[in-house]
Amino acid sequence: MRRFTGYMILSAVSLLALAAHAQEWSPNWSIDVPTPRKRVVKREEIVLYCRSEKQIEGCTEFLGEVLRCECRKSGEAWTMTARAQLVPYMYLSRPAIEEHERLHLDDLRAQLAPYLTELTGRRFEDAESCRSAAEFESVVFTLRMDMLRKLSNRRLH
Repeated sequence: MRRFTGYMILSAVSLLALAAHAQEWSPNWSIDVPTPRKRVVKREEIVLYCRSEKQIEGCTEFLGEVLRCECRKSGEAWTMTARAQLVPYMYLSRPAIEEHERLHLDDLRAQLAPYLTELTGRRFEDAESCRSAAEFESVVFTLRMDMLRKLSNRRLH
């Protein structure tokens, strides 16, 4: 019989908490999506919370979409690191809809990963051009997320 110490249990709980926090990363980028907050609302009230003209039973809105980019010297070139942070809120007409909304979260993560890989793989000749590109990507991130949401809806509906 194997005995588990408090330290081992605490470590296991910490790993589970980190996994539940759903952070994906590479050495140059990360996607941080905390556990969604959920609110069950009347079906007729969904339209108040969700950006859809269609009859739907739930949605996930992000009350925070931030892309933080930083430039750094890498050999002879400049590169950037990127951290995408999304704060999801699920509005559900019934709890069973949560599973479908989680599929959208997974889909958005899957769409963000290649974008962030490409972004952080860019090389710049100087710090200024890197900072300019980083600032642009940060400013237009909500527009990019709008497009990714549309693609996710098209794929999953």
